[in-house]
Amino acid sequence: LVNPGIHINTGWAFGQLNNMVNGHLATTSLQTDILQPINRWKDNVVNDFEKPVFEKYPAIKMIKTTLYNNGALFAGMSGSGSTVFGIYDKKICITDLPVNYYIRTVLL
Repeated sequence: LVNPGIHINTGWAFGQLNNMVNGHLATTSLQTDILQPINRWKDNVVNDFEKPVFEKYPAIKMIKTTLYNNGALFAGMSGSGSTVFGIYDKKICITDLPVNYYIRTVLL
């Protein structure tokens, strides 16, 4: 889990979804997608909040990119942000994120 300490106003985030002209149209259900291997989620599992949040706060998009660059099988933003999570198949140590970010590793 990585949180950069950026507050995302939930009302603003939902307003952005209402303003999206070309939102993501799911071709399958989430229930079907999560039954696939985790490394295939990247192609199908989408958080619609990411597009407007990443445009306004590029640092949050950078976190997701960094998690993938460090071997995440899947990475995504939690809810309307700003926490980003990565799912890995091994324990990792990410050193290329700012030290003031809240970073928490949990082994399940």
